[in-house]
Amino acid sequence: MDDEKEKTYQTKDYTFKKFREKLNIWLKSVGKELGVDYDLYAYVFRHTAITVALDSGLPISYIAMAAGTSIEMIQEHYYNGDSITNQQRLQMAFMKAAT
Repeated sequence: MDDEKEKTYQTKDYTFKKFREKLNIWLKSVGKELGVDYDLYAYVFRHTAITVALDSGLPISYIAMAAGTSIEMIQEHYYNGDSITNQQRLQMAFMKAAT
């Protein structure tokens, strides 16, 4: 029975959960040192992290697993269908308007 218990602790979900817990503890201490009047925790940076990961070309399946969500949720809320960033779109629009 102890062997079964150990095996459940070795899953990817457990690893990510423990990582998030440690990250949240660290972020809260950083927030206090900076004088932020609310707790910083990983979820605050979720949208940015997912967007950066997508723009970096990481596979959407890996991002979904790391974020603890579905591919469909990422496609619906974050993924714009290509890797062109908003800054690149704005630059292209200005260049096109200037010609």
